[in-house]
Amino acid sequence: MTTGRYKLQKNCSSSMYNGKVVTKETKTQRERRIGNANLVYIRLSHIGHKNILHLCNRPFSSIEEHDHALVDNHNSVIAEVDLVYDLGDFAYRCSAEYAVSVLRKLNGRRVILWGNHDKPLRQALQRGMIDDLIKSGKVQLIGSSDPRQSTSYMATIEGHDCWLSHYAHRTWPRAFRKAIHCFGHSHGNLSDLYRSTDVGVDNNRFFPVSFATILERMNKVEEFREK
Repeated sequence: MTTGRYKLQKNCSSSMYNGKVVTKETKTQRERRIGNANLVYIRLSHIGHKNILHLCNRPFSSIEEHDHALVDNHNSVIAEVDLVYDLGDFAYRCSAEYAVSVLRKLNGRRVILWGNHDKPLRQALQRGMIDDLIKSGKVQLIGSSDPRQSTSYMATIEGHDCWLSHYAHRTWPRAFRKAIHCFGHSHGNLSDLYRSTDVGVDNNRFFPVSFATILERMNKVEEFREK
């Protein structure tokens, strides 16, 4: 039984946490998922949020173990040159200092859309704690930091229109033109519908999900059809 931090290991398919199985990727699975040109990843995490462990039945013994796992998993597949879209709720119920310390550990350039539980990150922005990350291009913030407002963003990823939002939408811009919709917030409780999918870590074995994987999913679901 594994008692330490959850790490991606080659030639290993699963690990145990408090009697629960967490599936890991083999080297072959990882190479198939990433490929040579899939440099865009999408994620949602809830760093520092102790209650998320039981609210979403995340199989970790402590929030420290949980946060270490998400950082390790993230950095095991993402390089500094890769682009990551964070769809809100990066960190919750923790200090701004802690949220920024985790943010600085993560590989990749990030585009962050605000979620409804981003108070630590809002505080960090107000205090100038991430000004250097923004100035360097390491972090880009999309939308209003006002939690009463919801942010959505149409990105073009590998030639595909992709409607990114913290919340799931029933329909979205260019849905009838095969635009893909990626969302978080629901923590794996919503099934793929038409060309939309939950990209949060609860739905993706606690890893960021590559855009190539999203495309594979979307090829298996029914599309919107004009009547």
